[in-house]
Amino acid sequence: MANGSILNRKFIDQAAKMPKTKHSDNGSKRIFIETTETKFDIKWNEGGLFSEGEEEQELMFRIAAERINSDPTILPRSTLVAQVEKIGREDSFHANKKVCGLLKNGVAGIFGPLSGMTSEHVQSICDALEIPHVETRSDFESSRDELSINLYPRPSVLARAFMDLVKAWNWRHFAIVYEENEGITGSVSFDQLGFRSGFTLDVMTLNEEDLQKIGVWTEKDNKGLNINKKWLHHYEKLALENKTLIVTTILNEPYTMLKQSGSKKDGNERYEGYAVDLIYELSKLLHFRYNFTEVKDKAYGSQNETSGEWNGMIGEVKRGEADLAIADLTITSKREKAVDFTLPFMNTGISILFRKPTTKVTTLFSFLSPFSMVVWVYVVGAYVGVSVILFVVGRLSPYEWDNPHPCRQDDQVLENDFSLLNSFWFTIGSLMQQGSDLAPKSMSTRTIAGSTCGFFRESKIPTYSNMWKFMASRQNVFASSNAEGKKRVLQGNYAFLMESASIEYTIERECNLTQIGGLLDSKGYGIATPKDSPYLRPLSQAILKLQESGVLHQLKDRWWKQKRGGGACADDAKKASSSVTELSLGNVGGVFVVLLGGIAAALIMALFEFMWRARKVAPDRVN
Repeated sequence: MANGSILNRKFIDQAAKMPKTKHSDNGSKRIFIETTETKFDIKWNEGGLFSEGEEEQELMFRIAAERINSDPTILPRSTLVAQVEKIGREDSFHANKKVCGLLKNGVAGIFGPLSGMTSEHVQSICDALEIPHVETRSDFESSRDELSINLYPRPSVLARAFMDLVKAWNWRHFAIVYEENEGITGSVSFDQLGFRSGFTLDVMTLNEEDLQKIGVWTEKDNKGLNINKKWLHHYEKLALENKTLIVTTILNEPYTMLKQSGSKKDGNERYEGYAVDLIYELSKLLHFRYNFTEVKDKAYGSQNETSGEWNGMIGEVKRGEADLAIADLTITSKREKAVDFTLPFMNTGISILFRKPTTKVTTLFSFLSPFSMVVWVYVVGAYVGVSVILFVVGRLSPYEWDNPHPCRQDDQVLENDFSLLNSFWFTIGSLMQQGSDLAPKSMSTRTIAGSTCGFFRESKIPTYSNMWKFMASRQNVFASSNAEGKKRVLQGNYAFLMESASIEYTIERECNLTQIGGLLDSKGYGIATPKDSPYLRPLSQAILKLQESGVLHQLKDRWWKQKRGGGACADDAKKASSSVTELSLGNVGGVFVVLLGGIAAALIMALFEFMWRARKVAPDRVN
């Protein structure tokens, strides 16, 4: 033994003094037996107390004595004699008698027993007679007698080691199994109170061939647990290997579908789809088996606000009826409180499914189609109304009247730029964003000129809240499933809010449908596991590997664009992306008609002005 355990023995004759205790400089307890050397061999009697069922401990006690006797360097010219006495496990009376018998035989120390009740009585006797007492049992007492030591580590210290291990691997259940000639703690040393101290525990793991050391736990200086980083998640991977997992799912294209086959199939052979292939790829990486089951209530998982119970796949995982749940199962904060989710294997979001617009026959005035006829009537009415009001206000406001000859201040003749024609000209210039040479001077005319822009600038359109208010007031707009929503979109005059992944799958098969705009939000599909499941981290790491290797992309291409009618609209998509629709004369002819109309109106007005001017000038020349 080492590290200040039982050592420094000087041999004495049969009339040796009783053992005494001394404290070393570092405070650890050492037991000394002071002797006087003789030239004769000395016999040392060591007593051992054992109960029924402790045959292994008794055998080790005898073997220890034989090993000491076989090594002359430990006790030179001395022989250690093991004296064994049998006692009842809880029989303190007979234990006292056996101890007295051993003391009459002149034992130098007593080992045992393992029973807590009898050991306390033996310890009391040994302490009174100053006989060393050695224990090998778990003792929860916080103090010890002067001549008593315990080879077993203090339970509170071992508990710290076990707690560190449990925290490191998030264990729920564990068992401690060890077998080592020197015990689980290595060399033996004791603190000032006689408890084991300064020991180190080796953390071992069982691999396919043998036990392997993966870390240590050190009691000295509270160093605690030190695990090799590559082994931190070792048990999580082992938790999946060769296990058969129950995987709950729901039938929904293209994630999980029944195989289209003329023969009857059983077990996992009944299903195919993206989710089925994903579980297969994960099982190859993590070496587990699986059985698919359909969720009983055909629901994804929602919480009853009254009872707090979960239904659907989330409920089955939470109740332990299934180990995993996979489908187009959206990761939400509310579901995260009930179960854990892996990293998302697919990112998606809400978008709009709509029917493609049908091509209409173009007319000469198709360029007017952005606005309906009613809107155009209102635009013309607003133009005329604003122009007339501008003319009237310009006449009433004194600030719009100016002296045409600023040098003649006494001139009473004033002019106003906003005649009826100029008012119409200013309004049309503002409408076309071209401006004019006229500018209103008074506050009243400026207010009229800026009211249209102010209306658009101050307008607020809370799109999403208004959409919800509209739908909430008309319950008939809701669809019970994606299939019903798709059917109503095909019938026309209906837009369906749907997850983009499902929209992509649909428009690959329904060429009359399309996605409108981008994503209104962002979310992901994940695999649900029970809370604090050891499967969570390995599954997430495997999903990340599949994503990096391109397997997830291949699976999506297979089930979105190849299987079950996928790619039916690929030709339409190529035509739409490779060719640009040409604008014919029928599309823009109306613009030229308006241009010709404006030119003709300008010529007529010029001719009218010329004739009017000529008629006015002719009488002046005659006079």
